[in-house]
Amino acid sequence: MGRKTNSIIGTVLMWSFTFFLSGYFVLHALGLGGEHGYFSLEQIDGEIAQAEEQLAELTEYRDWLNHRVNLVSEDRVDADLLGELARNNGGLYAADEIIININ
Repeated sequence: MGRKTNSIIGTVLMWSFTFFLSGYFVLHALGLGGEHGYFSLEQIDGEIAQAEEQLAELTEYRDWLNHRVNLVSEDRVDADLLGELARNNGGLYAADEIIININ
């Protein structure tokens, strides 16, 4: 009877361990054990969409800056940009100019 009891106890312990280990992995796969998993996919998708919007805005701003830099090169300077910079940064205005700030 001792040998049979040890066999039954070993089997129960093995199945209990397997059950709890499987449960642990299932809970974490579903995202119930933290911020990762199946249930957090919607939140992660929202964060991805927000990051893509921010990337689009930054890309547009970078393109605008590249355009401004291309207007001023070593061999030529755009007259309109030069006038804008002189007025905004240098405070250089003609006596007959009227300044209207839209910003």
